Amino acid sequence: MFSDHTLADRVNTLEEYYTELFRLQTHHHGADYMLVHDELKRVLEEATSYCELGVNQGTTLGTALLLSNIRVARAYDINLKPYDLARHMFDEYASKAGIDLRVFEADTLTCSVDEVDVMYIDTKHYYDHLKKELARHGHKVQQYIVFHDTVTGKNLDRAVKEYVQHNNQWTIVTDCKTDVGFMTIQRG
Repeated sequence: MFSDHTLADRVNTLEEYYTELFRLQTHHHGADYMLVHDELKRVLEEATSYCELGVNQGTTLGTALLLSNIRVARAYDINLKPYDLARHMFDEYASKAGIDLRVFEADTLTCSVDEVDVMYIDTKHYYDHLKKELARHGHKVQQYIVFHDTVTGKNLDRAVKEYVQHNNQWTIVTDCKTDVGFMTIQRG
């Protein structure tokens, strides 16, 4: 998409990195693609712990760290090469802000996650994969799960709806059909 390595070399702080990534993604995909960031800010208002499955280069992780009151953050991706280019900025920011940040290179279908307030899922965009992730990790989330690419992903919306149907403590609170789409479910 764009050169994360060049970007990581041009900026010095997580704030600059996040701002530039946000700008580049908005330019490349359009403003509606970035609506999920507003949703994350909303659901993170009262949360103190966060888990992200599918960290890629870290744009949404930046939202969680920079624009919320998160004290504990975990992130997982099967390939951390894009993230590793800017890892030092995330680590430095988290250290200064008193955030317990840990990022793991792991398969989200086999790893174990800690209990958290909010989880964001943006991994493989296939029904079976998301269904397995929800079965493995959904019970560890206390407040919200946010899913990206629910319009363009292969039946992701169906996987979310089935999960809610079989787990009556969850309800769908957002089903955004704009651009690539996103959904949010809430426990309670």
